Amino acid sequence: ACQMTFVAIGIFVSSLTENQFGACLGTIAVLLGLMVVATLNALIDSYVVRSVLSWISIFSRYTYFTYGIFDIGAVVYYVSICVVFLFLSVRVFEKRRWA
Repeated sequence: ACQMTFVAIGIFVSSLTENQFGACLGTIAVLLGLMVVATLNALIDSYVVRSVLSWISIFSRYTYFTYGIFDIGAVVYYVSICVVFLFLSVRVFEKRRWA
């Protein structure tokens, strides 16, 4: 589930760039940013900030799957993120086609 989200993010970043190396670096930067959000979540003392970062973080929802727990909320979250990024990718390609 988490991997399909990473692929959808990579496809979106790739649709924004013209070369493959830029797409690779952009995707790595976005995924590292998401990893930093997950890491900051453990270091912040404020409950409100931690709950917001936990809601945004892709990795915090993946822990349910690593323990063998099927969480329908996590599946809906991952599918929603995939749909959003794939929709944005299609919009970028349609804009290029008509430009």
